[in-house]
Amino acid sequence: METRKWMLGEEHPDSLTSMSNLVVMYWNQGWLKEAEDLVELVMETRKRVLGEEHPHTITSMGDLAVTYSRQGRLKEAEELEKLVMETKKRVLGEEHPDSLTRMDHLAVTYLEQGRWKDAVKLEVPVIKARMWHLARSSGHAYEHGQPSCAWHRHTRLLELCMSIQTVTIHIYSCTFSLLE
Repeated sequence: METRKWMLGEEHPDSLTSMSNLVVMYWNQGWLKEAEDLVELVMETRKRVLGEEHPHTITSMGDLAVTYSRQGRLKEAEELEKLVMETKKRVLGEEHPDSLTRMDHLAVTYLEQGRWKDAVKLEVPVIKARMWHLARSSGHAYEHGQPSCAWHRHTRLLELCMSIQTVTIHIYSCTFSLLE
């Protein structure tokens, strides 16, 4: 990382990517203060160089939210995750994989706070969207301008999986409501 910063400059995208990778290593080592300091530097640099709504800047904001969560600062993590999720949805679209990932991260933050119902409410659309994308991406959807037999099978499989997932989530929801 130091070599890249020296050769390319601290604001070069490759240098910033190396710094972001180091943040992950800090997380894995449990060096959360170092991770926080570095991800804040990366985020602020990306805001200045790329703009506040650039995907890499938003990703750095999400990394800071993860850092907060790992530090036990769940309210701060939640606030930042909401901002990141809403920005990803606005910039990339509601069903973009990165938007879905941010929704998933916020759901995990809710789980860590013991907010099971909020987590389930957020996670259901994520699961449905991911299953829909999976079904659409597997095999040929159309033959001769008509939905193919494979598409019909995938759609039916998707509906069954969604039903199973909905029932499972309902069971969890009921279980957690009994615990409250």
